[in-house]
Amino acid sequence: MAPRLLYWMEALSVMGKVPVGDSLLRRVPLWLKSSEVPIDERINDALQFILAFREPIVTSAPHIYISGLAFAPTETEVRRDGNHYFRKLLVVEEGRRESWPERPSMLKEHTEGVTSVAYSPDGRRIISGSWDKTIRIWDAETGAAVGEPLRGHTDKIFCVAYSPNGRHIISCSYDKTIRIWNPETGAVVGKPLAWHTSYINSVGYSPDGRHIVSGSFDTTIHIRHAKTGTAVGTTLKGHTNAINSVTYSPDGRRIVSGSRDRTIRIWDAKTGAAIGKPLEGHTNSVNSVAYSPNGLRIISGSRDRTIRIWDAGTGAAVRKPLEGHTDSVSSVAYSPDGLYIISGSFDQTVRIWDAETGAAVGRPLEGHTFMVSGVAYSPDGHHFVSGSWDHTIRIWNAGIESDVGSPLKEDTDSTSSCISLTEIRPDFHFGFRPPRICGLVGAIDPAIVTSGLSIDSNGWVHHPDGGLLFWVPEDYHNGLTCSAILTIPTSGRDRRVRLNLEGFSYGPSWTDIKMADS
Repeated sequence: MAPRLLYWMEALSVMGKVPVGDSLLRRVPLWLKSSEVPIDERINDALQFILAFREPIVTSAPHIYISGLAFAPTETEVRRDGNHYFRKLLVVEEGRRESWPERPSMLKEHTEGVTSVAYSPDGRRIISGSWDKTIRIWDAETGAAVGEPLRGHTDKIFCVAYSPNGRHIISCSYDKTIRIWNPETGAVVGKPLAWHTSYINSVGYSPDGRHIVSGSFDTTIHIRHAKTGTAVGTTLKGHTNAINSVTYSPDGRRIVSGSRDRTIRIWDAKTGAAIGKPLEGHTNSVNSVAYSPNGLRIISGSRDRTIRIWDAGTGAAVRKPLEGHTDSVSSVAYSPDGLYIISGSFDQTVRIWDAETGAAVGRPLEGHTFMVSGVAYSPDGHHFVSGSWDHTIRIWNAGIESDVGSPLKEDTDSTSSCISLTEIRPDFHFGFRPPRICGLVGAIDPAIVTSGLSIDSNGWVHHPDGGLLFWVPEDYHNGLTCSAILTIPTSGRDRRVRLNLEGFSYGPSWTDIKMADS
């Protein structure tokens, strides 16, 4: 199977159709299951290969073999089969993985800052909106990009959300429009919806999916029929500055909004009338608001670096502000059981709070290298996701083994609770000197001995003349660089890695890796 599978990937790479391969391999198990045909483990192995080596596969077809096959785990079908057909690959003499690593903690495809993230109602997908004017759909289990980016907005996307039934995605943009998308096809549903006169910051569905609510720089809130776009009641007016966040209450009877005017307002979703007085207390712009799952509480995150909890019925503040972030709080969300609150901040961290006591739970979660712009819980409460201006999305493990709502477990071996221990080194993002590789055995070129090798920000190792030598998986980076001294545990990200490049075919001679009968 190996040669044909790898040749197929080679064709996808040359044609620029690698995402098609992702999609097809994910569907094969469903087809086999419906036909009552046993699912071949090699199908899953092939998908894992594409997910693990997407960067080299997309960048250069020869690196399917030079990099992908060379670093594939020893106990995988693709590696075992490939050994019979290919030679003269670099050899991982020490530190090779035996099996595929855990799911990726970091999703990278956007080319500019990520502004908004959300889970699908069934928890199988994650969506993200970006300043690169695209929306991307991700497989929440594997971290793989699903299909092509959704394109159509002509300016930065600021908010994305799923419809309650999961059949549509809605987005709003600085192009002053709202768009509705079919997540299965990626097609736009209907025409762009344009009723605001300035940038649109926030958009969402009512719990029954019948209506859309949106808030804008123009200081207004609109409620519209989701199917027709016609107005539901009058335009909601009252804020005196840009509206940053709007959302429905769980029962659909109320709407809450947060504004740059430093206030929060509650509205009757049916009549559009303001309910009570504005909620005051924040000393700077209110960036994000959310209802608790039972509808009894409202939370707000502000540029004043605090989070506040409010009684949704009376508008009274509940206990003191939650303090801990050292910069603007950009996004807040409740866990599905209402026991926890998560917050993202411009201080590059995500924090978790006890919703009842307001106490911080564990340490700040670090990993992003620029401002965190959005956070969201998975429907089952087992994970949450964050989006950042560092162009990435991270999936975090809420530390729940069985019962949703168990205390978050603090990872004693890492500074974060990411699902995977593999992380991009922060110095990659800020142009620091790339880490030098020391774990090499055997020389392929005198020039390499003289100048040495290093790993760039995307995992590539370049020949001194500028050409691509090979690509290194993320969880090999630490063990391969000069700072690596640990050998235990052998599967950890700090395990020592040694590569043997003697006899390694690269550059124009890369075709020598194929044996005559392959």
